[in-house]
Amino acid sequence: MKKPKYVLKFERGDKLTFKQAILNKCFDCMGNYADGKRDCVMSECSLYQFMPYGAVWRGRVRGIRPKNSDRMAVLRAKKGIKEGSQG
Repeated sequence: MKKPKYVLKFERGDKLTFKQAILNKCFDCMGNYADGKRDCVMSECSLYQFMPYGAVWRGRVRGIRPKNSDRMAVLRAKKGIKEGSQG
């Protein structure tokens, strides 16, 4: 398997973005994806929500935060604010 660009960047000592650093950690933790690109199923890991092949990306993990519009609707309903009004 060919190494991703962010892994090669890390190996050269180049600066990584936060996302690249997280992806690199998953690559390392999963043994370079030797068994294939699959969900690590380590939901207790603090980086699991960013795991590129995790169930979070497919919307199958409980506790996923709803879309902003859905959260705003809930907050407005709790405060008694009518839809479409400001404040």
